[in-house]
Amino acid sequence: MSRLNAVARSHRIVELLASRFFDGAANKELAAALKVSTVNISRDLAQLEALGYARKLENGRWSLTPKPIAIMQAYTTHYQNMQTRMAEASRNVMAASLRE
Repeated sequence: MSRLNAVARSHRIVELLASRFFDGAANKELAAALKVSTVNISRDLAQLEALGYARKLENGRWSLTPKPIAIMQAYTTHYQNMQTRMAEASRNVMAASLRE
């Protein structure tokens, strides 16, 4: 995984930062984990920051913002709503078949 493109690196950075929400990670740590230069990591973090996914902490390390969590919560809510609707449709089909 030493030749990741910018999009793939950004995804990996988000994954790595997900477990470091409170203490963050340094550019050097991320660069070492992804086997790329700190220049590339800095560029990727600037893009993630501009998009609202990453933030620089007071200690100079990087962390995720709550935005990815909000996206996951929206997904979970939609998924649960779909499960409820499918269960309701199934009950309606069952009730209709029992009436016949």
